[in-house]
Amino acid sequence: MVRRLVALALLSACGGAHVTEPGPESALTRWAEALERGDAEAAHALLDPETGAEVSVESLRTQLAENPTEVAEHVAAIRATAPRARAVVRLANDERVVLHREDGRWKLSGDLLGVPTPTTPEDAVRALRRSLRDPALAGVLRVLARRSRAAIVSEVERFLEDTADELSWRSEVSGNDAVVRTAGGWTVRLVRESGEWRVEDVVGTTP
Repeated sequence: MVRRLVALALLSACGGAHVTEPGPESALTRWAEALERGDAEAAHALLDPETGAEVSVESLRTQLAENPTEVAEHVAAIRATAPRARAVVRLANDERVVLHREDGRWKLSGDLLGVPTPTTPEDAVRALRRSLRDPALAGVLRVLARRSRAAIVSEVERFLEDTADELSWRSEVSGNDAVVRTAGGWTVRLVRESGEWRVEDVVGTTP
C-alpha cells in the first residue's frame, strides 16, 4: 500500500498542466521527509483528493507504523531518484501535446505540427494513433465487406480509447526492440530501424 501511495504522490505532482510549485521533486522530498518522521498528517496532505478520501490519516499512520522496512526502502529509493516530470495536454482537436520538465522549465517533445518523429517507442505509438484517426482510413474501410469493416472499426476504437491516457503507458526497451503496454492490457511491440521506432505488432485484449 505504501508503494501505491508513493506512486500516486508522484503522479499527482506531475500529471497536471497547471504547475503551482517547483515540480515533483518538491513533492517527493516532502513525502520522504514525512515518511521518515512518521508524520501521517503531512504525508496525507500530499495525496490528491481522491486518494485522500480512500485512505484516512489513521489508516496511513497504521501503515507507516506496521511497515518500517518498506517505508525505509521507499525513502531510500526516493532519495536516489531524479524524477522527470511529464505532462500531457489535450488540444481542442483531440490531439495531445507532450511536455517534459527539464531544468525547471516545461519543454515540448514528440510529434509536433503533424510531423512524425518516432525517435522513441512512445512517439511511434502516437504516430499510429494519428494514422488511425486519419480520414484516409475511411476510404480503405469502404472497400471492405460490412462484417470485416465493423470488426476493424471496433478494434480501432478500442485501441484509441485504451491508449488515450499516455501517462498510463509503460515502456520497456531492450536494444532495438521495445514494448509499450497500456493500463487496459494492450501491447504494442516495436522495432528500431535506421534510428526510428516502427510498430511491429499490436496485441489487443479480448472484448
